[in-house]
Amino acid sequence: MLDFWFKNWRRRRWYRQPVPATDFALLEQSLWFFSYLTDEQQDRLAKMGRQFIGEKSFEGMRNLTVTDGMRWSIAGAACLLLLGFQDQYCFDRVRSLVLYPQSIRMPRLANEPEQEYPWVSGLYAREVAVMLSWADAQRDCLHSESIQNVVIHEFAHHIDELDGSVDGDPPLPSRRLTRHWREVARREYKNLYRDWQAGVPLVLDPYGLKDQSEFFAVSVEAFYCLPHEMAAQHPQLYELLQVLFRLDPRLWFQETTPGSNPQSP
Repeated sequence: MLDFWFKNWRRRRWYRQPVPATDFALLEQSLWFFSYLTDEQQDRLAKMGRQFIGEKSFEGMRNLTVTDGMRWSIAGAACLLLLGFQDQYCFDRVRSLVLYPQSIRMPRLANEPEQEYPWVSGLYAREVAVMLSWADAQRDCLHSESIQNVVIHEFAHHIDELDGSVDGDPPLPSRRLTRHWREVARREYKNLYRDWQAGVPLVLDPYGLKDQSEFFAVSVEAFYCLPHEMAAQHPQLYELLQVLFRLDPRLWFQETTPGSNPQSP
């Protein structure tokens, strides 16, 4: 109980204090989205980022040195998912982040047969540190031509898990909306598979065909990185994500978003 009280007291104190100019500048330099936000959103993102960095540990693997700029890149991209809310929740189930210089080899479970496991940009699992390839996170966070973001992707899994499981059913505010999400997501999943097979240019990353949880994560990536294209090709999916995240990223960009090149198979 005392830990909970102290955490909330500390967060309220952080939000009352202005973000130091040096930290504000680091966030601006480390996240390409930042310059597109309103002044109010920039202030909130900076305060949330400071909270994120203060509450979570960062560890570099394979001789990777974690810098303040790296922390702000990751904190800023993750906290974009919380920008539409007013409370001070900040991915409380995630306590640490492990950064690798390059891609990460997927672990093999003890009961699985020997086989070649793929290299990935990030990993999220319950009660385990979020693992990220810094090379990929840096590309996605620093360069506006990127049409995806591994940090957003992995923390979308955390949002998915808030209702108890990582299953592709996000915690929408009513049962009616949850049922609607399931209907829309099933249909869009089938359409994605059809378009991928036909060689049609895609807005959603075909990695989302792996399962429903990955479909949700790539949908969230497109919602933030390619909002105009996603709203045009997947309007119902986009509207439901607007309800979930309580904002509309289309307002940040011109009609042609930075780096807008729909995914090709």
